[in-house]
Amino acid sequence: MENDLRRILLETASACASAQGCAVSTIARRCRNDSKFFSRIADTGQSFTVRTYDEVMDWFMKNWPDGKDRPVELLRWAAEYVRTSKQVQP
Repeated sequence: MENDLRRILLETASACASAQGCAVSTIARRCRNDSKFFSRIADTGQSFTVRTYDEVMDWFMKNWPDGKDRPVELLRWAAEYVRTSKQVQP
């Protein structure tokens, strides 16, 4: 599962960089204030939390360039996040 989440983060970061016309390291700096964030995510020897995954995907949703298509995995995450968030609330 972690490798699936890793792949989704890296593919989404790459798509975002292409959509914004910048480098993935620029997206990492904007998203996490750490230009090497996605380099570390790419290292399978490194780990990350589901919370970090959700925070980054949320950042992508909020900061995706207007008029540019969002990746399917990002839309899938958003739909699931909204669905499960509604279930958790009292």
